[in-house]
Amino acid sequence: MPEYIKALIVVTAIALAVYSLAAPQLTEAIIAKGDYWRRAALWLAVTATAFLAGNFWVFVGVAALLLAIGGLIDRNPMAFYAALLCAVPPLGSAISGFGVVNYFFELNYLRLLSLAVLLPAALRLFALRHQRVAGPKLPDALLATYLVLLFVVTALALPFTTALRQGFYLFIDAWLVYYVASRSVRDVIAFREVAAAFVLGATIMAVIAIFEASRGWLLYATLESSLGVVWGYGNYMGRGLGGPLRAMASTGHPIVMGYLMVVTIPLLMYLRPAIRSTFIWWLALSVLLGALVVTLSRGPWVGGLAMALIAVGIGKGAAKRVGLLSAGIAAAAGLALLSDWGRGLLEYLPFIGTVGAETVEYRQRLFEVSIRVLAQSPFFGSPGFYSNSAAQELRQGEGIIDMVNSYLGIALGSGAVGFTLFVGLFLSVILLAWRAGTYAATAPQVADIGRTLLAAVIGILVIIGTTSSINVIPSIYYLVVGWMAGCCRKYVPTNRPYQAQSYSVSAAECTPTYPPPFRM
Repeated sequence: MPEYIKALIVVTAIALAVYSLAAPQLTEAIIAKGDYWRRAALWLAVTATAFLAGNFWVFVGVAALLLAIGGLIDRNPMAFYAALLCAVPPLGSAISGFGVVNYFFELNYLRLLSLAVLLPAALRLFALRHQRVAGPKLPDALLATYLVLLFVVTALALPFTTALRQGFYLFIDAWLVYYVASRSVRDVIAFREVAAAFVLGATIMAVIAIFEASRGWLLYATLESSLGVVWGYGNYMGRGLGGPLRAMASTGHPIVMGYLMVVTIPLLMYLRPAIRSTFIWWLALSVLLGALVVTLSRGPWVGGLAMALIAVGIGKGAAKRVGLLSAGIAAAAGLALLSDWGRGLLEYLPFIGTVGAETVEYRQRLFEVSIRVLAQSPFFGSPGFYSNSAAQELRQGEGIIDMVNSYLGIALGSGAVGFTLFVGLFLSVILLAWRAGTYAATAPQVADIGRTLLAAVIGILVIIGTTSSINVIPSIYYLVVGWMAGCCRKYVPTNRPYQAQSYSVSAAECTPTYPPPFRM
């Protein structure tokens, strides 16, 4: 039996197991049963298409049809998007220019998902623009200005066709994701459903990652060759010479996998009151934590710690929760020291372990060289900084410059102005989430959303300082920023107590913020 068929069988079995276990918990009061199983069926169909198509463009044609139909008939396209975000690795290929231009643009799974699901949703939301919730518009302005700056800088430095292509990418990859997230997730009910859909999709990836680590088998590794594309991600990665495999599931990189887990964990914590089975909730949390561990990625581990400190360190009873977290970490470390496996794991820890210490040296050199390059164009940077003579000493054996710091990449590409706008976007939504988190007495559910998203975004900000914004990383942080801008700002501006809704609200009452969905 071909390896890709074996991989498909394993992925399908894992997904069916997760969907079956989660259904009684999530279809009680969060997701309508019809939407739940339709999303599950489409997840399985899109995944099967990726493994069986045998050609990337055949996959694109079939998947586009499935995703477009699913997005049109789903009551909450944002939740549908979140559920299928990681169903397939974001591998892609360029659309030929047929002699007119070299190529039009590169299409990958994430862009296909945005075009098929988010673009129709955005058009419908735009029709309701006069009904938008009043509130702070600073995040909108900061992101729009940042994206325009990137386009202008590219247009001034590179060929016009490259600038047009960059503008299209900025719209599809950033603005469209943020726009739909911020305009559709505007209340407690909508956020709860989107959070549940995201957690469900990420939990499937977590189980797959644990399977990969235990069997030494990357389940999505065959897709690149079977679909006939060159991706450059998703290959075997070990920590240290001859070290254990670092799991990545469909994300294409262990750091991205760990990043996904760090964002998912606070969302699962938010859903705890709505999940009636304590065992299932703890099982899901254990799976997410296990997947974070088997990535053997230090950046996500540090980001996860920062996320956890924010999640437990805000609100009533914070001191007790922080004490329990510290005791739990100390107990886990003590147990780890009792086994050879645990002692070996400690060698991978940042600041303590010695495995992979050479990466620390590279990051230091990257910072030093980047500062020298940035000094040549400090205000607006240069999109062609990779070709700068000063940057050539960073090229590695593969012939690439590994920009393992998103902040440095942003600063080099758009200068201090772009860096300020990017960081300002996060600071603006952090302020919204913080203010929403102060409503614990009058609106506990609103406060829970604020604390949840604040923990997630702090984890994001730590992790992107250790990696470039590759694969699904920017899609997720624009999602989170959009949720913060849309949901939190509904309650913050008026300073009036919000009458929180009960967790017992039925799935039938989960009225979407869209106009009536298209019916086939």
